[in-house]
Amino acid sequence: MIRKLLMVFAIVMIGWEGSAQSAGIYESYIILNVEGEGNLYYDLNANTGNYDFNGEMLGTFCQGSTNALTFKGGEHKIYRCNGCDFTSTRLYYRIYPTGSASGSFVSNNLPYGSNISGAGSGCQNQVWTKTDYSTNLLSGLGPGNYTMEVYSDGSVTCQGGTVYAANNGANYKAYFTVSATTVGGSVSSNQTICSGSTPSSLNLSGHTGSVVKWQRSTVSDFSSSVTDIANTSTTLSSAAIGALSTTTYFRAVVQSGVCSQQNSAGATITVNAPTAGGTLSSGYTFCTGSNSGTFTLSGNTGNVIQWESSPVSNFSSGVSVITNITNSYSFTNVIQTTYYRAVVQSGVCAQQYSSTGVVTLNPNNWTGAVNSPWSEPGNWFGGVPL
Repeated sequence: MIRKLLMVFAIVMIGWEGSAQSAGIYESYIILNVEGEGNLYYDLNANTGNYDFNGEMLGTFCQGSTNALTFKGGEHKIYRCNGCDFTSTRLYYRIYPTGSASGSFVSNNLPYGSNISGAGSGCQNQVWTKTDYSTNLLSGLGPGNYTMEVYSDGSVTCQGGTVYAANNGANYKAYFTVSATTVGGSVSSNQTICSGSTPSSLNLSGHTGSVVKWQRSTVSDFSSSVTDIANTSTTLSSAAIGALSTTTYFRAVVQSGVCSQQNSAGATITVNAPTAGGTLSSGYTFCTGSNSGTFTLSGNTGNVIQWESSPVSNFSSGVSVITNITNSYSFTNVIQTTYYRAVVQSGVCAQQYSSTGVVTLNPNNWTGAVNSPWSEPGNWFGGVPL
């Protein structure tokens, strides 16, 4: 709100004359500091280049602000004639929700300042003023629309002892609005996906204010690599997020009225690298049932879930699960040609198989383990040749 600061008052009073005792307030002002613009004079019982206080919309301010709307004081221009004198002047105000007038007026003393010219014979014009109050008018106010009601008076030694600044019997009223303090809220929920996949939609909750935009970053504290997303909804859809290839962080930027923007707590989309099954080391060939060896897995991405063996190379039947989650598997005394592989998985990505390793047993090898006859099965590894 643009305000102008009245620097000089150029009001010349027509001289007060007469022999009867009299006194009164012929101009009155309230002084406010709005958004740090300095002391702004608003006309009460006056007609100057200032803004009129009565009916004025003072602005919209953030709840809890300490310097957005400050009462600084007021000023009375008075006359006193033929021995009647002012002993004190005051400006009163109260603030209440618009439409619900309530509460007591706060009295603020405006002491004598100086004599000024313009009075007639037997009279003296004076300024009574104070400009260094520092009352935060927003203190304790919640969100809503408010009315500030003002009047002023002076104590005199004639005319019944009290005079008022005239407003046709009514008080002066101005208005303002308080916006709720911005609360960023939080985004849910954290997810883990495989590289190249699209996460589920993200939702903002627990916030106060409206979404200004969303942001994404590959850095958890959003200190760099921040990209704005033009979306003012409380939901960031899967389509708006798109497929991700690296762990990414998301947050909403929220603002309530004129209050400052706040960032929500973020959500993390953790991206797992695609699974790579890897390669097993070279196979083995034996001519005897007494054998041993070790397969080693390398070049894999992800963790070994288990190993598997089968008597057929495509693992279409006879598959046995081997409980082993390491990158190596040792075998002993294999009795027939057998194929081996590791089952690998990276995070939530699909499982993949490693290459196949084989233990080959050459059949019908003479061992002579029992005696010399050809037909004795015990003398052969893999059985008597046909």
